[in-house]
Amino acid sequence: MKTGTYIKKIAVNGELTYYDMQQTAPLVNAMRTISNNINQIARKANETHSIYAEDIEILKGGFSEICRMLNQFLSDLPSTKR
Repeated sequence: MKTGTYIKKIAVNGELTYYDMQQTAPLVNAMRTISNNINQIARKANETHSIYAEDIEILKGGFSEICRMLNQFLSDLPSTKR
């Protein structure tokens, strides 16, 4: 759908939902930090060609858990219909 068409349609029939995202700033910053750490580990593993499969699984599991928690947090955010 083109942007103009979407705007017309939402203006006539739609309802906007506003989310106060100020509470998420620390969480997003923490996710950035974790992502940077994972990238550093990946770079080092590529340089040395040495990493254990168990370490990778631990990282994947931790990251998946963080993503699950973030999704839960975001789904619980209060919204305001506008």
